[in-house]
Amino acid sequence: MSLVIDQGATLGAYCWPAGFWADMNYEIDAPIIMNKNSTGYNMDKRVSAFFYGMEARFEAERVNHLMRPFGCDMAYVDANINYRIMDELVKLWNEMGYGEFIEIRYSTPTRYSRELAKINEKHRNASDDFNWPIRRDDTLPYAQHPNQFWNGFYTSRP
Repeated sequence: MSLVIDQGATLGAYCWPAGFWADMNYEIDAPIIMNKNSTGYNMDKRVSAFFYGMEARFEAERVNHLMRPFGCDMAYVDANINYRIMDELVKLWNEMGYGEFIEIRYSTPTRYSRELAKINEKHRNASDDFNWPIRRDDTLPYAQHPNQFWNGFYTSRP
C-alpha cells in the first residue's frame, strides 16, 4: 500500500488529518510537540492515530493507493511549520515500523492520478469485476457541517 501526502486539502479529509492542523489561520488542534525530550511529547501518539486512521481508510478503497491531503484553503501562511511536521511524520512513521505496511511520501495529484490510470488500464482488458463507480447524480448540495451547505458554490449565478 502507499499513501500520498499532498499539501492541498476535510477537516478530517478536506484539510489536515485530525491532530495535524497547524497553521496560523487554523490553530484548531492542541499543539504538536515533536521534541522527544519534552514531557508533553505527543508526536508518536499522533503518528499512531494517523496509521490506524489510514488503515481504516484503506479498507474502504478499491486500490492500494490513497491520497491524504495536508493543508486547507488559505493555509500555509508559514509553510515551514507544515513541512517540518510532515517531515517528522514520515521519519517517525518509518522509525515506528509503519512503513512496512503503508508507504507514505510526498507526491502530487498528477502522480496519484497516473497511478490510478495504471490500475484502470491493467483491469480494462481483464476478466475480473473491477470497475469504478459512476455517479449520474449531482453531488450538491454538499454539506460540510450540520445545516451548512455549499449550495451555489460552483455556479456563476449564486
